[in-house]
Amino acid sequence: MADPPQFGMAGQTTYEVYVLQGTRWEIHSRYNAVQKDAAIQEAKSLEVTPNIDATKVVKEIYNAKDGVSEEYTIYKSEALKKKTPTVREVFAAAPNSAARAARAAADPPAPHRTAKPKRPATRRRAAPKRRQQKKSSILNLVVKVLLVMLFSMTVAAVSTAVGAMNLPYTDLFGISMAGNSRTNVLFIVFVVSFVLSALMTRSLNHSVRRLREDARARRCRPKPTHQRTD
Repeated sequence: MADPPQFGMAGQTTYEVYVLQGTRWEIHSRYNAVQKDAAIQEAKSLEVTPNIDATKVVKEIYNAKDGVSEEYTIYKSEALKKKTPTVREVFAAAPNSAARAARAAADPPAPHRTAKPKRPATRRRAAPKRRQQKKSSILNLVVKVLLVMLFSMTVAAVSTAVGAMNLPYTDLFGISMAGNSRTNVLFIVFVVSFVLSALMTRSLNHSVRRLREDARARRCRPKPTHQRTD
């Protein structure tokens, strides 16, 4: 291959041997102005290296006065003779290729994606609502139990007071109604009154709740439509 034309300006000439590994060119070695043949010979010997795809030799003329350098490819492998980008083009395209590869990895093509259905917004609120309903049901249960106990204790206290006023201090059925016997009888009256009032209150609450459910069901039941027949 013929040398590039000279432009008549004093400059520093070097020969750089590049090797292609994958898609990236790297400088393998550098020779001075009188070692052109040695650079070409090394490039040819590197072509048979397994991890090297191609080689080329670039002649660089650097003008120290103007700070301008010119590059010429004086040798390239047979595989690159059809179309070979310059060193500057390869280095300039490397960042763009890396960016495109990164974008492709981060955002694959749409046909290969499996679209997932979006969850409705109501499902996200279902868990807090369930927890709130559970808390309110527990609170309602505690309040109901406390009310039933308070009502039953009130009824039992009233029944015990009435029994204490009407219970004679004389013998009753052969049992003396004074001292510990009287206290035991009044305690039994209190307990029986408490249990009976609690059971009656529970039964009444159950009946009221069933009546409310029946009334709600009747309100929600569709009304029959009457068709007129001519």
